[in-house]
Amino acid sequence: MRKPMRSALCMIAASLLFFMVPSIAGTSISLNASNDLVVEHAVIVQPTIGVQETTGFLTIWNGTREPVRLASVESDAFGKISIRRTEMTKVQDMPDPVYGKVPIPGRAELLMRPDGVYLTLGEPKRNVETLTDIDMVLVFDSGRRIAVSATWIRTDTQMSDHHHGDGDE
Repeated sequence: MRKPMRSALCMIAASLLFFMVPSIAGTSISLNASNDLVVEHAVIVQPTIGVQETTGFLTIWNGTREPVRLASVESDAFGKISIRRTEMTKVQDMPDPVYGKVPIPGRAELLMRPDGVYLTLGEPKRNVETLTDIDMVLVFDSGRRIAVSATWIRTDTQMSDHHHGDGDE
């Protein structure tokens, strides 16, 4: 498949991974809903000893009326951070890099999951096994940058079921 067509398919697939907020379905938004771009949840799975790559998951609420696109993620603790997605094939699920930027529609959230869009973090620049948090910067195509501190979770920790305005379960 040609790269432009593949990029378009990636963008469409990524768009389908977003949960639209209740206001779009005609119900009211929580009074606590922000009208700004907010990182509501950020975790990174602690790598096992000797493993040089790990995964991270974010929940990003776009409370604006305009779509935004996540272009990249940066951190002083890792030399390489990629945005990836799981592609379903007939034989197996294959992780694939996201070509281009990840769209987040206005008044919607991006909920990263292991079976959808997620981060891979590699080339650690220091001993990450002793960290409890990791600082990252999310870079959007508009040039906006949002600093966030992600919490480390163990590989056997169940992921929180986070949805905008509900907190973690």
